[in-house]
Amino acid sequence: MFLRQLSILLGLCLASILGACSDNNEPKEPIQPPPPTQVELDVFIQKVTGDLIFVEGGSYTMGIDPSSFQKGSAWQKHFSQFNAFYVHASAMHPHKVTLDSFSISKYEVSWYEFDMYSRMMGLPLKGAQKREHSPSRYIPTRSAFYVSWYDAKNYCQWLGDLTELPFDLPTEAQWEYAARARGLDIPFATHNGNYTRKDSDIPITEMHKHTPNPLGIYHMSGYQREWVNDWYSLTYYQESPEKNPQGPEMGEKKVTRGGSNHMSTRGFRNTYNRSLNRPTSTAGISQAFRCIVNTEQQTD
Repeated sequence: MFLRQLSILLGLCLASILGACSDNNEPKEPIQPPPPTQVELDVFIQKVTGDLIFVEGGSYTMGIDPSSFQKGSAWQKHFSQFNAFYVHASAMHPHKVTLDSFSISKYEVSWYEFDMYSRMMGLPLKGAQKREHSPSRYIPTRSAFYVSWYDAKNYCQWLGDLTELPFDLPTEAQWEYAARARGLDIPFATHNGNYTRKDSDIPITEMHKHTPNPLGIYHMSGYQREWVNDWYSLTYYQESPEKNPQGPEMGEKKVTRGGSNHMSTRGFRNTYNRSLNRPTSTAGISQAFRCIVNTEQQTD
């Protein structure tokens, strides 16, 4: 009898110990941060609106002529130096586009900004369970990633509700017009339209150290692709209206623009290339976005 009781007692102790160990090994639920205070929101709104760059409307040729890639062209030296000049076939249909004025953020949406939205909406912070182990990926100044098209769209529309300004994702035509500094024929969205390997030495966490394009907009070439509003269509450039094109009415994938590979020179994609992705995809750390304000008046 004593041995049986001892066996039961030891079994209960062992189960208790194993249970405790199991509890310790289970990932802890991340603590949901509180909603932002009004003071935090005021500072946030001031930053977001202060980062807007006014882009005067006008006409430009969207897309690129295939002859630009011929030997002896102005682009040829870049082809021989870098492998960053692939252009999707659907972009090789240049067409005239005329846009109204708008304002665009000089930076991609950062973790500081996207976390403010998540806190305000009571949503879990993106990557909350990974932040303890990879803190450098989630510093406040870094571009937010793991963001689907729907996340990006909702964030921009939330900004609109918060500021009473018509915030949205840029259309593809607006994005290219801004990246090319109101339609200039420049391969990259830098201060002089060129790109050197030294540009890839700047950490992604310090995107403000890159040279902006002539309008003062950063990061539209290099590192991360950016969501735009448009659905993707292979033939849309051939069918696009001239005035303020909005993209196809429907589709399966959304257009993304800008750089793709955040770790190498191959990621500095040119200002003409277009990519596509499912709107539900978060695309790891290579997908970012920025917002615009659809108003012809410069915001204060």
